[in-house]
Amino acid sequence: MKQTTTLILVADGAHARFIETHRVEGDGDLHQVGSIDNKLHPSHEIGSDKPGRSFDSGAGGQRHSMDPGTDLHKEEKLNFADRLAARLNADALASRFDHLIVVAPPVMLGEIRSALDKHAQEKLTHTVAKDLTHVSLNDLPSHFKQM
Repeated sequence: MKQTTTLILVADGAHARFIETHRVEGDGDLHQVGSIDNKLHPSHEIGSDKPGRSFDSGAGGQRHSMDPGTDLHKEEKLNFADRLAARLNADALASRFDHLIVVAPPVMLGEIRSALDKHAQEKLTHTVAKDLTHVSLNDLPSHFKQM
């Protein structure tokens, strides 16, 4: 019987763990095979440069601050999701796993899924829309019983 490898990504916007299980038949033990921390900057440091200034186009010609218009903290998390998906895409293309499970809070899960290429999508068997990054390796299987 062929051994199958399932890769489980457990992530949020700041942390990611890559966990594998190998099965011939029955249950396989979980083994953490890697982790990545997103070096999120504290919110007060992101975009800490003073916003640009512009002149009001009205008759008064008053100056005012320009709003940066984007949530830079959110952008950092989205970039992290893209980095995680790129790693999953590369591992899927290299046939490093047979099945893929992605566990992340709903927004992060959606971002990761949308960045997966066709090779990774074909191996994606389950998703769990929860933040389980702080759940110990021993307690994770209880969250996967219905799979």
